[in-house]
Amino acid sequence: MTQDLSAALRDQILALETERYAAMLVPDIARLNELIADGVVHIHINALVESKDVFIASLAEGRRR
Repeated sequence: MTQDLSAALRDQILALETERYAAMLVPDIARLNELIADGVVHIHINALVESKDVFIASLAEGRRR
């Protein structure tokens, strides 16, 4: 039973991550706001650090892809 629960949880997490990525590409701002927790800090590969609001705003304005 624990393995079934773990597999189900893993599948659920993967589905949400796939949905988050798809919402970033569009961008679907409303869905991103639902999927990303308020306290999330996004750290880019170049060490730029953005809050959730700044990151989502940059997607909405076309500054990020």
